[in-house]
Amino acid sequence: MSHDYSAYPGKDTDIVATLRDGRIIAYGSAEQAVKPTDVTEMTITFPDLKRIEYIIEIQFHTVPATYLTKTPNKWIIGNELHLTIYLAAGATICGDALAIGPP
Repeated sequence: MSHDYSAYPGKDTDIVATLRDGRIIAYGSAEQAVKPTDVTEMTITFPDLKRIEYIIEIQFHTVPATYLTKTPNKWIIGNELHLTIYLAAGATICGDALAIGPP
């Protein structure tokens, strides 16, 4: 299932929606060239969030098209989503994510 986040209202500010309790759903993205070791780290920052409470979705796109060789490791620090990604060296990976948290 593929999503085009540019169609969401508020994409210019990276805020997708505001929930009734005041928290927001924010969009973040990052691009990273894969190191020759087949392991790379990527950080997706959500500047509109004070902290990430929950990750709704993460999507990866690679150029050239390739497969992830292992499930990515992920951890959250403040308003940053850190990922360790395993895939073929020589590729460029783009990551998109949606997260919920306080503004």
